[in-house]
Amino acid sequence: MSALKSSEEKKLSQNSETEKLDNWLRRIDYWKIIQKAGLIFWENKKRLVIIAILLTITGGQAVTFNSSLSGNIGGGGSGVDENQSTLNPEISDWNKTLDEIENREQLKSRVRDFIESKQKFYGAMALAVVLSIIILVVGIVVFLLNCHFHLLFINTTKYLNAPTGKTVPEKNVIKEKIKGRWKDLALMRVVFGLIYLGSLVLFILPTVFFIWQKSWALAITFGGFSLMAIFVVFVVVSYVFRYSLFYLALTRTSIKKSIDCGYELFSKFWKESVLASLVNFALGVIAAIAIIFTLFASLIVLLLVAVVVGFVIYLVMGLAHAEGIAIGVGIVLVLIPLIIIGVVLAAVWQGFVVIFWYLIFNEIAGCKKKSCQEIAETETAKTKPDLAKTKKPATKPVIQKEEK
Repeated sequence: MSALKSSEEKKLSQNSETEKLDNWLRRIDYWKIIQKAGLIFWENKKRLVIIAILLTITGGQAVTFNSSLSGNIGGGGSGVDENQSTLNPEISDWNKTLDEIENREQLKSRVRDFIESKQKFYGAMALAVVLSIIILVVGIVVFLLNCHFHLLFINTTKYLNAPTGKTVPEKNVIKEKIKGRWKDLALMRVVFGLIYLGSLVLFILPTVFFIWQKSWALAITFGGFSLMAIFVVFVVVSYVFRYSLFYLALTRTSIKKSIDCGYELFSKFWKESVLASLVNFALGVIAAIAIIFTLFASLIVLLLVAVVVGFVIYLVMGLAHAEGIAIGVGIVLVLIPLIIIGVVLAAVWQGFVVIFWYLIFNEIAGCKKKSCQEIAETETAKTKPDLAKTKKPATKPVIQKEEK
């Protein structure tokens, strides 16, 4: 009997777990959200693609310059024959060591001459300072423009997602609604950047301490723990920032209230958020394959066009400047269009992702979350008290009593 009861309890527990999983998956219809996001973007592609391109360009695409200097210089001033060096490896190693010492001494002498020459040194320092200031100013301007385009794209999506029959305001009306809000978004992004940096330093410090103490076992142990903890913290902070961004962009709440609402929303709907990220990842893989295929097909077409145009120019101009013609035609007809196509495709994908997460946020925060909505309404009432005063109470219907 006990075995039967235990088997029945296991079946009931398994059924309850499957029901919970089904209810969890049925809270949000992700397929409908994907279709709706694609439909919004496709129906308003002219308006959204331009903002998405500006958002992508100001997003700070990282370009890494890999420079490698080879320090192995052959036995150029050694005065030893190659056969002798191969027969006696000790002599060749000694010659390499002498060459390395000679190169270091030459480098030191050049650096010393550069420092002692005050005119060259101060000129280089002034040029470095000017370039650093220019790069810093350009970076700040691009960052602030990125904040503005984030707000513009999200609010444009909000009005394009309006129910049927509701008029969509003009571009100037949307810009007026988000005017000055880029300052709050920039400050909030700086706050989250400091949170990322603080959590990174906090989890890395024990590992650095044990490395400094040369306790390699503890350093490796704490290093693995730190990496896992940093990953978890970064994931949580990224979700909180995403929802806080939508609260700040769509309502008139302050930075603190937006962060509080974003954290509260993620703590209650973290399962839906994680599942939405998995759906986003799957869509990203499909989009990456489609983008690579499109770029490859575009490259083939552009190369064919460049070959035809280059051959025509070659026949007209003859053998003169053949290499210059090839380089110029390649840059104009292949490289520049390929870069433009890549930027447009990246902008389309980024715009779709923003719309997708806006719909996810609207789904879990619009009809299932009321506390932060009430906070947003109170914040709006504080910023616009005239609307609250002029708002008239609703008239109640008059009920007449029947005469006897």
